[in-house]
Amino acid sequence: MSLYTGANLLLGKKAWDPYPLILLNLFLSALAAIQAHVIMMSQNRQDTKDRLRGELDLDVNKRSMRLEGLDPTNINALSRAIVVHSAWYVNKRVIGAYGVLGRSQGCFAVADASLPEITDRLGPGRLIYAGKAQALRRGGVRCRQ
Repeated sequence: MSLYTGANLLLGKKAWDPYPLILLNLFLSALAAIQAHVIMMSQNRQDTKDRLRGELDLDVNKRSMRLEGLDPTNINALSRAIVVHSAWYVNKRVIGAYGVLGRSQGCFAVADASLPEITDRLGPGRLIYAGKAQALRRGGVRCRQ
């Protein structure tokens, strides 16, 4: 693309696509229009996979709590089925063996024994504030049942 643009600019009025490079603009616009559909389809597919994963978590745990985002940084929490759930990897053995707790794909994972107390304390209308230790950011979520 740089070669195409450079050649057309150097040739000036003799160029096959003189400055403002209308032919190049037409080509790139057509490419963007085609790619937009592919990108949107892949995003919709990923949203569907995330929602199914969240519903599976709800079905498996039966004691999960769905969350609703309140801040612009997490307003998709409900549609992505972000939940508070128990997970086998939330224990001292996993941390000792791997140095980290595990991965929950955006959900709040807690120890099996802690889940009843946490869901009791987090009734409807309660707020969870989640932030990173390095840089705390706004990001509250509301609990739903």
